[in-house]
Amino acid sequence: MTTEPAGVARTRRIVVIDDDPTGGQTVAGVPVVTQWETADLRWLLTRDRGMGFVLTNSRALTAQRAADVNAEVVSRCLEIATELAIEVSFISRSDSTLRGHFTTEIRTVCTELEAAGRPADLVLVVPAFFEAGRITRDDVHYVSSNGVDVPVGQTAYAQDPAFGFAESNLRDWVRARLADSHAEIASLSLADIRQGGAGSVVAQLHTAARDRGKTAVPPVVVVNATQASDYGVVAEAVAQCEAEGLTIVTRSGPSYLSARLGEPLPKAVEEIALNRGATPHGLVVVGSHVPLSTAQLEHLIEHTRAHLIELEVPQVLGAGRTEYLDRLTQSVTEALRAGHVALATSRDVHRAEDAEASLDVAEAVSSAVDEVVGRVIAAEPPAWIVAKGGITSANMVTKVLALRRGWIVGQVFDGQLPLWRDDNPDDSKPFCVIFPGNVGTETTLTDVVRKLDQKTTAPR
Repeated sequence: MTTEPAGVARTRRIVVIDDDPTGGQTVAGVPVVTQWETADLRWLLTRDRGMGFVLTNSRALTAQRAADVNAEVVSRCLEIATELAIEVSFISRSDSTLRGHFTTEIRTVCTELEAAGRPADLVLVVPAFFEAGRITRDDVHYVSSNGVDVPVGQTAYAQDPAFGFAESNLRDWVRARLADSHAEIASLSLADIRQGGAGSVVAQLHTAARDRGKTAVPPVVVVNATQASDYGVVAEAVAQCEAEGLTIVTRSGPSYLSARLGEPLPKAVEEIALNRGATPHGLVVVGSHVPLSTAQLEHLIEHTRAHLIELEVPQVLGAGRTEYLDRLTQSVTEALRAGHVALATSRDVHRAEDAEASLDVAEAVSSAVDEVVGRVIAAEPPAWIVAKGGITSANMVTKVLALRRGWIVGQVFDGQLPLWRDDNPDDSKPFCVIFPGNVGTETTLTDVVRKLDQKTTAPR
C-alpha cells in the first residue's frame, strides 16, 4: 500500500532531513546517508524506495550551522531531482518532545524552495510519536508518564538547556517561535480527521494554503493525532494535495513517517547477525542526560552484569584530558574482555552560561566519548553497540563507525530503537542500535541488552 496516487509514487521521493539519528523508528529497509555531497544524495534519491534519510545531526549544531546544512541538503536535492526528472518532498524530522532548531530549519527549507521557484504553500506540524507515548489532542502536545498524559511544557524535556520552552499548546508553541514571521497558524482536529476523512483534510489544506501571503514562513497547520490511523488519513491527504500541485513542508516526529511512506509499522527484527570474530560482549554508550536515561542506566547496572564506567565531564574539560582518556580507554577495553560494559558520561548536567556555550560543552564531551569508543573498537571490537541519546547515536554511526551510506534495517522492538548497518558492511564493524534518550520505560535498556544476548546469531 502507498499513500501516493496512481502514477506518482514512481516519480516522487520523500527526503527526511533528520536532526539526529533517532527518526527511523517507524520505518524499515530505507536508505540513509550521513554526508550530503552530491554523489551521496544522488545515491539516496536513486534507491528503489519512496523515502530516504539525510542525517544532519543539526540538533547538536548552532542555529547558523543548522541553517547552512539544511540549505545545502535542500538545494542539492532539488538540483538532482531536476536531473532525474522526479519530484521531491521534504520532511524536517525532529524530536517528538519539541527540542530542536524548529524556526531556523523550517525557514531555511522554505527559503531554498522559494529560490528554486517552488515556494512552499504550507508547513505541517506533526510531532506525535505514539509508540513512545507522545500524542496531540485539542492542539496540546502530551507526553505519557506512568500512564498519565502530561502537557509537554510541564515535562523535563521543556527544561532543555539549549531548546527549552514553556508552551504545551502547539499553536502557541509555533506562534512563539515564528513571532516575527506573522505566519497563519491553523489546526486539524481529531474530528476533522476521523469524521471528514482524507477528502475533508484535502479541502482544509487547500483552504489554509490560500492564505500564503508574503510572510517568511507559509501558513502553518498543526495536526492533532492520538493513534496511527489519524496520521494515515493525513498522509493520504498530503499525497493528494502534492499531486494537485501544493508544496508542503513537514516538521515531524517519527510516527508520521511510516504513514507518509504508506507502510504499516514494521515488526521488530528477530535475528541480528553478529560480525565474525567479535567478542560476545557488547558496549552500551550513554550520553543522554534526561531523567529517563539515567533511570534506565541504573536499572541496567542493577539487574545485569554490565560493568559501569563513567566518563567524568570535569576531567574532560580540564587540563589533564589526554591522560584521563588514555586511562579510560584502557579500563573499558579490559572490562569488555570480561562482559558487557556501559560507558556513561557523569550524570550531573554541566550548565554553561548560555545555549551556545551549552552546545560547546556537549561537543567537547561527545568528542571525548567518540575518541574512547573508537580506540576501544580498534583494540577490542564489541559484538554490538547500543548508543543512548541522539547526539551520541549520531556520533557513533558517523564518526566512530564512519557509516556514510547505509540502511535502517528495522527496530529492536516494534516501533522503537532502529538498527543501522553500512551499505557495504565491514566485518570488523559492530552494528549499532540507535536508542533515543527520551524513549522507553525504566526497564527498556535492560530489555535491549537481554534481547541482543538472546537473538544475535553468527552469520551463515
